Amino acid sequence: MTPILTKYEGGFRYDFKILETLISEDQKPINRLFLIYFNNKESKDRFFKDPEYIKIKETFFTPSVESNTIISEYERYQ
Repeated sequence: MTPILTKYEGGFRYDFKILETLISEDQKPINRLFLIYFNNKESKDRFFKDPEYIKIKETFFTPSVESNTIISEYERYQ
């Protein structure tokens, strides 16, 4: 993933394995948390549409992840 993220001016900020979630607005269990960033919304949108990313996601992420939760998204004020 990192080379594709880098291609779109993005990267990982944090990656956690979660042992216990004390409070959650979502009923789905959360056992992994990672934060990624992009320099702008256009780069983020291009990343998620990239055929190479989609292939990797379908090969590795989709079969191994029961559910996902987007906790937050924001754009930096310029």
